[in-house]
Amino acid sequence: MKKRSFFAIFMATLVCIAPSELFSQNEISGIVTYHNEEATPLTGVDVNLLDLNGNLLETVSSDENGKYMFTGIEEGEYLLKASYDQPAFNAISLDDIILLLQYLNGYTTLEPIQKLAADVDGNGMVNYDDFFMIIEYWYLYGAPFPVGDWVFEEKLVMAGGKGDDGIGGGATGDVQGGFDPGKGGNNYLNFYKTNNYLEVLPNHINKLPISVDNNTDIGSFCIELYYDNQIVDVKSIESELNNYRYIITDNKIRIIWADTDLEGISINSTSNLFSIDFDLKDKNADLNKEIFFLGSESKITDVKGNTYYNVGITYPSLKYNQIFSWEVNNYPNPFREYTYIDYSLPETGNVQLYITDINGKLIKSLVNEIKPEGNYKTKLDGSALNPGIYFYQLIFTGSERNTVKNKLMKIE
Repeated sequence: MKKRSFFAIFMATLVCIAPSELFSQNEISGIVTYHNEEATPLTGVDVNLLDLNGNLLETVSSDENGKYMFTGIEEGEYLLKASYDQPAFNAISLDDIILLLQYLNGYTTLEPIQKLAADVDGNGMVNYDDFFMIIEYWYLYGAPFPVGDWVFEEKLVMAGGKGDDGIGGGATGDVQGGFDPGKGGNNYLNFYKTNNYLEVLPNHINKLPISVDNNTDIGSFCIELYYDNQIVDVKSIESELNNYRYIITDNKIRIIWADTDLEGISINSTSNLFSIDFDLKDKNADLNKEIFFLGSESKITDVKGNTYYNVGITYPSLKYNQIFSWEVNNYPNPFREYTYIDYSLPETGNVQLYITDINGKLIKSLVNEIKPEGNYKTKLDGSALNPGIYFYQLIFTGSERNTVKNKLMKIE
């Protein structure tokens, strides 16, 4: 009888202490924040709990305050990994590019969370490969980075030990950490026509200069332009700046440049950021209407990454060339051995007609002399040319100087 009483008392005691001592269960909790800033919690982030062998045990989502919690966890070490399926539109800016350049040139340091955001190719190192990938993937092509749109710290945590201090994450490429999830882009620049005029010709390549409206020391810029592709056909972008990059898709142009030496350049209203080579498709188009429009992904900074808010982007007004209103044609095009270039002169003047390759290198000079008003035909013997794309350029200097540039294609 005494043995039974002792056993009953022992079992009752065991039951009472088991939940807290013998079979202790724990919780793992924390807050997911943007760049480890308490003021910017992230909602809806999937937080995965894994054992040390990489086996997924449970997944929870962070609440409206960024908090996540795992309960009923046995004591021990675990790994936390996070993922996010929200879009990261407008997450990267020129500020991030300049900060990354400053780091690569040894002018500043980066916090671990910043290095994580900068390592866009996911190889564990931050270098110029990441810098150029940000420009190519993000600004020019809008393609996803190899590591995805978001990166998060991986945390080793102890259930039953010291509490978890949360997980930091960010949009890939947002090195500075200035992205406000859900917020759209901003236009920091004004874009307008000047009172100067550019005379243009239909069915010819015209060159539109893009400038700034005051003296500015520039460290980087990204310019996004939309255009009416029913009126103009944009062919290419040209600039005297080194390492500029651009892309033309449908009715949009994106051009980006950053001084990798962080020395900057001084530019004024008489010099150009770049020029747009375009063909005026519609000879009856109203050139007083707006043809080019500035996109929201446009910005200019100094070498320290400070954004200019008082800089205007300018371009000349357009009008039809009245004096030089003749047709210049060549045929056949494409050609195999020979092609002919026809042109008519409205007055006596000097004519220069020459052929260049796609890089602007002079291939052949066909005409360089003064000619009276009239119609002319020039034969180009291209039998010695390699197949490819070439350009002919006709410069006529009479009462005014005028230029026409068109494309030629040599085929097998």
